[in-house]
Amino acid sequence: MKLRVLNLAYCPIQVSLEPLCVGCPNLEELNIMGDSWVKRQAIVGIAKHPKLMVLHMGHFEHSDFNCSESYTEHPPKVYFLSGLFDEAGNFPSLNLLWLERDCNFSTLLESLLKKVRPKLVVRMHEQPKLFGGQALVREGEEEEEAVDNAMRRYGIKEDDDDDIDLRFI
Repeated sequence: MKLRVLNLAYCPIQVSLEPLCVGCPNLEELNIMGDSWVKRQAIVGIAKHPKLMVLHMGHFEHSDFNCSESYTEHPPKVYFLSGLFDEAGNFPSLNLLWLERDCNFSTLLESLLKKVRPKLVVRMHEQPKLFGGQALVREGEEEEEAVDNAMRRYGIKEDDDDDIDLRFI
């Protein structure tokens, strides 16, 4: 199969993603971010993919509604992830990991990964605010500021800003 990018954002990933290792051998980028409630077996399953270079990861073993509750567990589940990245043979080609800025685990995981995978680039996603080319404008936010934020967040070029429709929330 020639699939190189797979977007499963906001899907509740409750099963192993190991079939992607064989069924999608050319997969280079996987997006499982958002309130996807990614289960342990999903991450373990994709860890052996030989060509995966970019991973967008969402909330691990919790939803965005109980992020702070999960953070108080002992030990936090983030240590499992750190160990998974440290294990030989896991994520052999991964060079960019996107985490969610609004998840309590992200900062801790980033600091743990710097120790076990110092060459891995870790970036933080903002929660997406564009739906179908619309920038959602929060109460009190100026229209121009909303467009500028959307353009910066999603890498939209200056000459493409006419394509952004504003929606007020």
